[in-house]
Amino acid sequence: MRPDSASVRPGPFAAFLGAAAASVLLSTSALAQASTAPAPRLLDAAAARALGYQAGWQSRLPLLAGGSLTGMRFDGPHPGDDTGALFAWDDEGVILKVDPATGDLRWQSASVATKGGKNLVDVNVAATATKALAVGLGDTTCLTLEERTGSELGQTRYEHIPVTESIRSGRDLVFGSRGGHVVWMGFRDEQVPSRVEGKPGDKPKKETGVAAVHTFAYEEQAHQLRGSIQARPVAAGAMIIACSTNGQIASFSKLSRNRVWSLDLPGGIVATPATDGTQLFVACRDQYLRCIDAEKGRTKWKWFCESPLENPPLLAGDLVMLQVPDLGLVALDASDQGGLTREPRWKSKAAGNPITRLVEGVVVWDKASSTLSLVDDATGIVRESRTLPGVTAVQASAATRGDLYLMSNDGRLQRCAPISGPVTTPAVSGDASAQPAETAKTEETAPPSGEAASTSAEEPTQDPSMDPTGV
Repeated sequence: MRPDSASVRPGPFAAFLGAAAASVLLSTSALAQASTAPAPRLLDAAAARALGYQAGWQSRLPLLAGGSLTGMRFDGPHPGDDTGALFAWDDEGVILKVDPATGDLRWQSASVATKGGKNLVDVNVAATATKALAVGLGDTTCLTLEERTGSELGQTRYEHIPVTESIRSGRDLVFGSRGGHVVWMGFRDEQVPSRVEGKPGDKPKKETGVAAVHTFAYEEQAHQLRGSIQARPVAAGAMIIACSTNGQIASFSKLSRNRVWSLDLPGGIVATPATDGTQLFVACRDQYLRCIDAEKGRTKWKWFCESPLENPPLLAGDLVMLQVPDLGLVALDASDQGGLTREPRWKSKAAGNPITRLVEGVVVWDKASSTLSLVDDATGIVRESRTLPGVTAVQASAATRGDLYLMSNDGRLQRCAPISGPVTTPAVSGDASAQPAETAKTEETAPPSGEAASTSAEEPTQDPSMDPTGV
């Protein structure tokens, strides 16, 4: 066990080794103290106010020498942790759990770089029948940790390697695999006999008879889609819905994990759909944004543009918004009223993807330029824009009035909270003069070859083995 840095007295040896030796002697408590060291804010107070936020805590997380943060994920309240958690991970496969309310470091896992892989795809919370878990989905193994302490409980090799973020379904995790499978990953505790290491030349290791409990992941079910999967699966009501790069959308029952319906589109899907539980908004490479009935798989309406759609839509209140090549940020009425086609409410010059909607407007993050913008949600006019040097990722905790979590490679994390109250749904203006003069083309333009103008080609296929209720 490493000594606490507070108990190490200065001497010739420490002086000789200098800062390198001191860093080796840092204990876990010292690392936690280092995480709060002052550093330039990722988003200062003035810039935060201009964007509708108040700057909250900022922490610097401890990293291995030369390491950098590569990912983060906010997880709200869940069984075993009423306050929720913010997970971050670095390029050595080290997972860090941060208190989202205070920015304090709760725990830091050991590196998995020496155990066959270090590139983490996602970190999420799951459970066995007896305890909550923090699960690291790596490029070769699934790492299970005790959710409260970060203690390692087990590692499992995959049958199907994950390439998307995961979602929770009960105690399980669901993700898309490299080979196009939708995978349900479950977790169980097993007693593993302890073993005694023998000396060279001795007989093989012998079981001591004392069993240790390890937690392992296992595949409960996997369904194959046509093509690969790049979009994260989503939960919609009683369904789990996944999309493939070959244009297949498939719905599965949360209870039985059986397929309920399937819909084939003429273009691939690479962006995660948006959903309110009853409607599914899918951006497709065939140049259509579709609103689909999540329960039955039928297309309610669709909007055509002149570019393949590869950016994720955001559903926030009465608007569904997405970034469209050559057009910018486009907002449409999200309701299922108004017939088969849609006209955009507005078009904005803001670059990037919308991540949350405030009373002040829509917050848009552009990773390529490290820019946060605030867009008026009635007109599409860019109200404020701030370039944030060093910021590599920004996430919102919710589609409406979400907290912002900002990350930099050097270990800085920051939280910002909205200034104003809940978002209210504005009335739809009937004044044409209030709309931008230039709008995107709709389905009045001839559809691409391979798709008819009617929805008859987009009828879902019902799985005959399924119960009609689909659950």
